[in-house]
Amino acid sequence: MCAASAEGSWDRHGHGFFDLYLMKIAIFYRDICSTTSEAFEFLNLASALVEKHEIIFWGGDGANLQLRPEGVRFNLYSDFKDLLYKLPIWFQKDKPDVLIVLGFFLLPNLPVVRSAKRHGVPIVLHPLGQVADEVFAKKMFTVESNVRFMKQDGVYQDTLRQRIVVTANPHLKRLYKWLVGTLLVKQSDAIIVSSKEERRQFRQYYSRPYQDFMTLVRGIIPSDVAGSEPETHFYRETLSYNDCLPNLVFWSRIEWYYKGLDRLLNGVKVVRDRVGSDNIPFRLFLMGPDYRGGISKAVKFINDHELQKSVYLLPPGSYPFGSKTPLRDADGLVLLSRWDTGMTRCLREAMFFGVPVMVTPGTHFADVITDYDCGLTIVDADNPDSVADSLLMLINRQNQVDWRKGASLAAQALTWSRAASQMGQDLERFRHKHL
Repeated sequence: MCAASAEGSWDRHGHGFFDLYLMKIAIFYRDICSTTSEAFEFLNLASALVEKHEIIFWGGDGANLQLRPEGVRFNLYSDFKDLLYKLPIWFQKDKPDVLIVLGFFLLPNLPVVRSAKRHGVPIVLHPLGQVADEVFAKKMFTVESNVRFMKQDGVYQDTLRQRIVVTANPHLKRLYKWLVGTLLVKQSDAIIVSSKEERRQFRQYYSRPYQDFMTLVRGIIPSDVAGSEPETHFYRETLSYNDCLPNLVFWSRIEWYYKGLDRLLNGVKVVRDRVGSDNIPFRLFLMGPDYRGGISKAVKFINDHELQKSVYLLPPGSYPFGSKTPLRDADGLVLLSRWDTGMTRCLREAMFFGVPVMVTPGTHFADVITDYDCGLTIVDADNPDSVADSLLMLINRQNQVDWRKGASLAAQALTWSRAASQMGQDLERFRHKHL
């Protein structure tokens, strides 16, 4: 079992919740007891929110609760029938000031928001980036996609059944969008997004005024990033590349399409075509576990275009599992995603180490780059020439100096305490508006 529902109304310091907390916030996420990255992220947010607010997580029971934040209560259900039975009990017992609902393609969300309406509880929907062009175009995932829980020596290829699901999925999602999705969005009083890009895509499908949106800028926990890392420089000492050539890293699951690995390697090829294979002014390391044949596609591209002198594949096992030294010692992180659920974690980790980044709007990190001047955003990432130009900008010596300063400033802002503070303020304004 994931966790039993907590009883009582006392916080970690022995104070009554109603004497201490500003708001009572319920968060519903069917997959809170899963290994998804979103479960981990929102448990971290809850850890920070609970400092000023009473937080109750509602969700499906399971065996994989990644964190149990002190002071946060859990109300869990076993199946859909059990959820329908417990919902009125939860609303009457907890009486939340606001309900945050996570996810879009989750059927339990609909009875939850309908029950919230009946009990007069304001609803804030966070679709987790799922109302977007790429999502409606095809099936995104067929197996575990959280890098922290993927098989580190596994090769992820789709089975025949999974390929059938991939084919049918876009049609089912478009039907869901018009039926369940429309009802879900109509019942929601406000929408949480991770970036202006997510807001733009959402408004393509559902017409909502700008004032209905609030932005969650996610944080990072330093102890989750730093750990006990060796002092040795990963590239110069561990790998013996002891020269002045910049070392760039693709730090993610090795996925060809959604993580934009094809875009990146096509850009490197253009650089090679311009200067010759012996004169590419950087090394690029592809680091992470295989996903849906990404490694084999990368190897084929590298070999077909003779990029072996500049592009190196380092799958798990090539460095200590969980180590962040390859990211810490990099001169730049490149991630050209076509789609991500929220503000990509590895980019926040790069800020902690002061590493400049090169991204697409699909990473939900472009707003941070605009605010802190910590790298560059490439809009036309399907144009290999634009990617090549951006790679050369990333390694420019003066840009490196300026963007490292910006990354250090961004790291100070990307904390869960700050994220919780801003979210709390936004929710309070929203609640007062609906009183």
